[in-house]
Amino acid sequence: ACARADEQAARRGELEAALATAQERATAGERTHTEAIATTQARYEALSKQLLQETAHQRDAVRAERAQLASQLKFAERRIAALEDERARLDADLASERAARQTAAGEASALKAVTASQRAQLDELLRATLAAAPPAAKTRVPRSTGKAAAKRTAQS
Repeated sequence: ACARADEQAARRGELEAALATAQERATAGERTHTEAIATTQARYEALSKQLLQETAHQRDAVRAERAQLASQLKFAERRIAALEDERARLDADLASERAARQTAAGEASALKAVTASQRAQLDELLRATLAAAPPAAKTRVPRSTGKAAAKRTAQS
């Protein structure tokens, strides 16, 4: 009985030692697990903070880029409006120049017709004058008049 009691006491000691070891391991495991969770939580918070900062930076960059693009768009719109105004002005100038050119061409054509008509009348008048003049006068035709008539005849 005594041996059995000793055996049970030894067994109890072993079990208590095993229990203490298991409890120490469990406590160490819990501590390790708690530290791992704390480390993970700290890492998560750091990454979350970094992500928020990067997102804020990107948001600011997008805002700045959007503002710059809006400014460039306004400049381009003003430039387009100015160019369209300039084009309209040049179109009006061109139409005016074309009208002036057509008017000038018409006037030139009219002047040619009037000049040709006047030359024909002058030639007729000259012929009539020469025909009506006495024969002695025919031979004494002034030189300048003869040259002018020859010149007019050559031009027409």
